[in-house]
Amino acid sequence: MSTASVARVYSEASQMKDYFEEEKEKIDKKKLKEMSKEQVEDDIFKKGLSCLGKTFNNGRHAYLNLTISNNNLVSVVGIEKYKYLQSIDVSNNKLIHLKDLSHLKHLIKLKAAWNQLRKTFDFEPPANLEWVDYTGNAINKIENAHRNVFLKTLILDSNNIQQIEGLKSNRCLRVLSLNGNNIDTIENLDELHIEELYLQQNRLRKITGVDRLPNLKTLDISKNQISKLKGLSRTDSLRFLRVQLNSISKIGQLSHIENLPLLTEVDFCCNPIQNRKFYRLQVLFHIPQLRSLDGVVISAEDKIKAENLHGLDLGDRELIFQSLLPEEKFVDRRINVVDDIPMESESEPEQISFIEQRYDHGASRDMSSSHHNNPKTNGTHSVTSRLSQSNHRFNATHDHSPRSSQQQANVNFARQYVGELMQRVNFE
Repeated sequence: MSTASVARVYSEASQMKDYFEEEKEKIDKKKLKEMSKEQVEDDIFKKGLSCLGKTFNNGRHAYLNLTISNNNLVSVVGIEKYKYLQSIDVSNNKLIHLKDLSHLKHLIKLKAAWNQLRKTFDFEPPANLEWVDYTGNAINKIENAHRNVFLKTLILDSNNIQQIEGLKSNRCLRVLSLNGNNIDTIENLDELHIEELYLQQNRLRKITGVDRLPNLKTLDISKNQISKLKGLSRTDSLRFLRVQLNSISKIGQLSHIENLPLLTEVDFCCNPIQNRKFYRLQVLFHIPQLRSLDGVVISAEDKIKAENLHGLDLGDRELIFQSLLPEEKFVDRRINVVDDIPMESESEPEQISFIEQRYDHGASRDMSSSHHNNPKTNGTHSVTSRLSQSNHRFNATHDHSPRSSQQQANVNFARQYVGELMQRVNFE
């Protein structure tokens, strides 16, 4: 072999050696990096452990809670070592799946909000999983929920879900939150035992399906495009109704909820209905069992005002009016009568102005008699007795006066009495 050939062989061998050494160095660095990453993740896991308690394994002690939120994690590999965990918080990371949770058979609560997850329940279902939060992910469909038969609370806010589905087998589900999605129909919840349903900021235009939820106590359909309350008349268990920022405009819509026996809190904030004349008092008259309206606690005085404004004692009012002004014609000026047609008509601005004018000229006299004929008021004498006593005193001292003078005196007394009532109960 010539010298040149030998030199070439040595050169090639040297190059191969350098190549393998470089590759080995890269592999070592990669392994070191992976080991370092695993070590870092393991350190994160250890720092997030809390709540030392007994396990089902012969009463041994182990950590039951793990909080590893806000760590930019892309996976939770290694979490299977902590097999007795019951509560996990992995929110605000960069997770794209949760398959590594499949070995955690004792998991009860999972918070996985604000990640990059695309599927729900992509891990083997634990035996007793009850509470799950998937807020702020990239989920567009509810999947595999049926495998978690003991699930009680499911939160799927701020995702891309367009349809409620896949929950028919979840008979234990009590709380379902789907705020901030793209749902346009309430469906596929028949006969479930849901007690709280949250559907804020979706695309709902009407209320459907909730009458098939026999245990529904709280319904939040705020920030939608709903203009009617039709569909709520059979939700007998409903206690809290929130419909803020919708298009409810007519008092007549209250007929769909006025007979719900347990309804105690309603919120119509930022709906056109709030612009109605005497809106608050009209709502209280139609739904007297309310304890809170638009976030404001209802007082006994509010309810008295509402009853006075509408007045159910029409016969007593007419008798009192005739005793004061026997030659005048009695006119029913209760607001529920005056408002009945105008408030629902097409030309509302003119009609509302007409209502205000009639109320300003006549309702005060009606409210005075209603207030003192109401058994809930605190007055010690009825309107009838006070007027009778006054007329008796007047007749005793003014029998010689003409009839027109008596009428004028009665009118003056009535005006004075109404003034006392207006000071006692402020209707502004």
